[in-house]
Amino acid sequence: MALKPCRECGSQVSTRAKVCPQCGIGWPAKKHAVLRWTLWIFGSIVIGLVIIGALGEHTPPATTADVPQSSQQESALYSLLHREPESPNGSASISAPSVGA
Repeated sequence: MALKPCRECGSQVSTRAKVCPQCGIGWPAKKHAVLRWTLWIFGSIVIGLVIIGALGEHTPPATTADVPQSSQQESALYSLLHREPESPNGSASISAPSVGA
């Protein structure tokens, strides 16, 4: 039979006492287990959700192999239409603005 402080007045009472001899509160050495169990359950749920989220299915970033063929063709066509015109010797021409005199 161990002694613990009363949860109301703090005097030493037996863990088996049904009433505190000082203040008269019922079950003075018992702590409220409802709050403790609620916190354990809530904490377990949160930790479980974090683990599930961390281990869940992740989609890898898209590569060119994952892009449909039509998108690759559209991309090639776009780059052909929007490139610099080439000069007759094969290099890209860079024209300087003409200055009128």
